[in-house]
Amino acid sequence: MFAGSLVTHGLELAHPTEPFRWTGALSGVPTIAEGDPHDPLDNGKIDWAVEALHLTQYVKLYCPGQEVSIIAHSHGGQVAILAVSYGLKVRHHVTVSTPIRRDMQFYRQLTRRVISGQWLHLRGDWWKDWMLKLGELFDGHVGGKMDMPEAHKNFHVKGHGHSSLLDADVFHDLGIFDVLKT
Repeated sequence: MFAGSLVTHGLELAHPTEPFRWTGALSGVPTIAEGDPHDPLDNGKIDWAVEALHLTQYVKLYCPGQEVSIIAHSHGGQVAILAVSYGLKVRHHVTVSTPIRRDMQFYRQLTRRVISGQWLHLRGDWWKDWMLKLGELFDGHVGGKMDMPEAHKNFHVKGHGHSSLLDADVFHDLGIFDVLKT
């Protein structure tokens, strides 16, 4: 389990046996709903918005008043980005294979402004990271961005795809564990 590797590398979890997990619901896919693009409850992202509120409450419960670091995979990155827009205090933000959707640009820009540390984004090879490309396709464009424009640093991890990036060796080799310890 990836959470166990975080502890092995000297990082503390918000809760030692119950890391935050969201439902995986993709209410923002396959279409961008019409409505207010700055209101996640009015633009087709209700599941992401609800999960962002759950994440915010989870952190308040287990880490009251603390700034936290977040590692988010796939569309979980959208959930974490929305949680920051709800006031979650984040030091470091790591997104792993998070699709770069046009309808999340406002929230990504806000996240970049309010996190106090670094935003690191990992992506695999485009032909192996089919989920990333699928997420972009449903955003209405093909051949979209692979690098997160708002991230402080983007890592292209060759030979890896969507889920294989959540690997302790990858995080160690890239120095991500060291960043998360600061």
